[in-house]
Amino acid sequence: MYAIALSVAACLRARTRVDVAWVVDADGLGAFDGSDALAITPGGGRIGSLLSGAIDGQLSDLAGRQSATGRVVDIEVSIIDANAAGMHTGGRVRCVLTPASELPDGLWQHMMDREPVCLVSHRDGDVITATTLYTSDTITDADAEIATMFNRGASSALTTGDALVTVLWPITRLVVAGAGPMADALRDAAALLGWQTIIAGDVSTATGLIAGLSRWPPRSRATLATSVRSARARCKRHVPIGSPTAGSPSSTASTAPPGSTSARRHQPKSRWQSSPKHWQRGTGKLLPVS
Repeated sequence: MYAIALSVAACLRARTRVDVAWVVDADGLGAFDGSDALAITPGGGRIGSLLSGAIDGQLSDLAGRQSATGRVVDIEVSIIDANAAGMHTGGRVRCVLTPASELPDGLWQHMMDREPVCLVSHRDGDVITATTLYTSDTITDADAEIATMFNRGASSALTTGDALVTVLWPITRLVVAGAGPMADALRDAAALLGWQTIIAGDVSTATGLIAGLSRWPPRSRATLATSVRSARARCKRHVPIGSPTAGSPSSTASTAPPGSTSARRHQPKSRWQSSPKHWQRGTGKLLPVS
């Protein structure tokens, strides 16, 4: 649900209807990611996915009825839809489908801030009558069973009596812009850390995905920018990772001719800064006067 928080909040600010669906139980389909959610806008627009898209179409049709209240829906997943989504067998899944405006105030801001939350949806038959939001500050007000479930620190769902309990904990998400062996290697490495990785093959898709990521504090952004610049510079100089950087005392020696650009690049920083410079026309480069 964290992945759709920014888009849903934008729809609500624009007074655009948007329905939200998430899975609370699945039979015969194995484990599912409790943090996944699907947002559906009028006309069938979708943001996010459930069960790798196996039930998105059916939920979109149900949302088209534009019910004024949330409801619990049971959906059959055929073997054909399951196979198309990468699952081996079909089954039955239970979801909550509700207008986003019916969910508690402040939910989407908590999610954009990457905070764990707990939603307790009370129902009368198939109709959701009320939904209560708990956070880390208020979870002590919930029942002991719900508080214990929340404190495990993992996304999960539970049906108890007439209540549907959904606990959501954020998972680190990595967006990789571009495809190929390097992107695959990053995805495999991130999986070892329990991260969710999305590989975007084009700029527009990557831009949209990156916009949905959480905001980084200024210091983290600066560290990332510095790391990226450093990596880019190393690639241009063909300097292996872990070797001394250009300009350090151990890297000033060079076998390049004294007057070459490579030699100037490996000069100590103080010498480079103190020497007079001029712009080389047509290249935009700042070079020392020889």
